[in-house]
Amino acid sequence: MTVRRWRSQPDDRELPKLYSRALDEVVCELAAEGKLERESPLVQAAVAETRRAPFATITAHLGIPAESLMAGQFSEQMMVDSLSQIGRSSERQKEVQRNSKRILSFKNWGKEWKERISSLMTVLQSKNLHAFDKLVAYGALFYLVTPIDLIPDNIPVFGYMDDFVILGFAVAYYAKRFPTLLGNHDE
Repeated sequence: MTVRRWRSQPDDRELPKLYSRALDEVVCELAAEGKLERESPLVQAAVAETRRAPFATITAHLGIPAESLMAGQFSEQMMVDSLSQIGRSSERQKEVQRNSKRILSFKNWGKEWKERISSLMTVLQSKNLHAFDKLVAYGALFYLVTPIDLIPDNIPVFGYMDDFVILGFAVAYYAKRFPTLLGNHDE
């Protein structure tokens, strides 16, 4: 069906899948270019509907410099900066707080997941750290709950590998920077 024929149909008729997918891809591209607000419900829905969001959309949403990743200039400092950038947003911090039950449910996925989640929750609850020091933890936990990440979560087995690695990196960062903070956090 052409767009012209579809438009002549009654208003309650659903947009054909072909056009819906194309529209979702256009919305993702516009968000990646900064022409649409990445936090808007429209963009979030479009990204969630696309099976594979464009790389530029993902990196822009997360605040990771795509050029550095594509050029192979990945470094520990870039990861810290990226997670801090992600965690800097008060909206993303609120999203982590709103999803705390969901985040805690990942502890049921095994010992390593439990240790990583417990460690980062310890960081967020610490009275000994400044808000600035908690940004990496917020960034890593937001990455866990956001549907927009480097490996889509809906891919069986592999979908949460990137989340697991990000959480591990964040825990290693805190263990190195604040060695006494993450003592025994098994709950």
